[in-house]
Parts: sequence; C-alpha cells; structure tokens
Amino acid sequence: MTAQDKEIAQLYDGMVEDLYSLVNKYMNIISLDVPENDEKQALQKIVLIMKDALNNVEQTAQNMPDIKIIGEDE
Repeated sequence: MTAQDKEIAQLYDGMVEDLYSLVNKYMNIISLDVPENDEKQALQKIVLIMKDALNNVEQTAQNMPDIKIIGEDE
C-alpha cells in the first residue's frame, strides 16, 4: 500500500460522512420548501443527481491534461 493509498483510506470515513451530510442538506431544503413531499422519491432523485454529478467529475478527471483541483477556475 502506497502512502497515497494510506492517506485516501484515512479520508474514507470523512468522505462518506460528507456525502451523507450533503444528502441531508438537500433533504432538509426540500422538506422546508415542499412540506408535502414524498421523502423516498426526493431521496432517490437527489441520489440520481449526485450520481450524475460524480460521473461528470469522473469524465472531467479523465480528460484533464494536468493535475488540478476539479471545478476551480484557471
């Protein structure tokens, strides 16, 4: 295991926690904006959006000629 692998393994729990926090953030927004919302359906749609965004990040990373932080302006 490389030093990078060890560092990423240490970040794993924090990354998962951040993702759950992000889901909860948008679930709370939806709950406030649309009190009669279907929570299960809302969660499914939020997850689909996140998957789509992650796919876009992955495609961007594959096409990057140089190492840089994704989403930052040049």
